[in-house]
Amino acid sequence: MRAFHPGTTQRAIVVGIVWMVTYGAQFTSVELYQAYADYTDMMALAEALIRDCAQAVTGGLQVEYQGLQLDFSQPFRRVSMNQLVLEACGLDVMALEASPGGEEGLRAAREAGMQALRDK
Repeated sequence: MRAFHPGTTQRAIVVGIVWMVTYGAQFTSVELYQAYADYTDMMALAEALIRDCAQAVTGGLQVEYQGLQLDFSQPFRRVSMNQLVLEACGLDVMALEASPGGEEGLRAAREAGMQALRDK
């Protein structure tokens, strides 16, 4: 059994202790559920859903978006978040030791040229 739940989402942000309820970041999301499915099944389902949406909306599987050519006819790349971070900045997150407050991770991220939110 598969269940799809589309719906709109309204986000409010907190500035200090004041809620900015007029912040209009509204978007549509969809939740996907499938009985007895593992994460690889859900990735395949999400890929098929995105591919079908691209076909239905544009009439094709090659789409230009903000100057980029997107090709939905090919299988999506399946890669871990750790691998993406490693490729983008050379930081192997899984090799970091756990430390109180994540200090080792923060140090490694700073050395890789990243800025932590607490640094701002």
